[in-house]
Amino acid sequence: MRAAMPQDVLSVYAWIRDPDVRRGAFDPKEISVHEHQNWFQNKLLDSESLYRIAETEKKELIGQVRVQKRKELTTAFDISIVVAPEFRAQGYGLKMLQRMELEVASRPCEFHAYVRVDNPASQAIFIRAGYLEIERTSVHDIPAIHLLRVMSI
Repeated sequence: MRAAMPQDVLSVYAWIRDPDVRRGAFDPKEISVHEHQNWFQNKLLDSESLYRIAETEKKELIGQVRVQKRKELTTAFDISIVVAPEFRAQGYGLKMLQRMELEVASRPCEFHAYVRVDNPASQAIFIRAGYLEIERTSVHDIPAIHLLRVMSI
């Protein structure tokens, strides 16, 4: 995996506009390219965020994984992934998740993921990676599962 770069903005935009991704999002409304460009640029500059792009050996883009430091704890992160449609259901989501965890977990830390209750594919990735469901909650009034993985070095 490599750091996300400004030239990745339109590829990421295509992924997040995918109907399956929109259905799995906590804010399923359409996102304009302008809104996305602003958000993407801010994430690239955000010192509390680590944003990675996964690629094949042939430099085909597989997806993105991003961690955001939680405000209340310096060793806790929210983590999210998006896999390009052509690479889904091939194990890449799990590999991306595990690589990001290894990159970040140089000391004991927590990874938090929030997944819609009606998104079993994403739930399965996090469960396979060793995340445990700690509560049923809601995000933007949408039923969600809060998953947690504690890494100790």
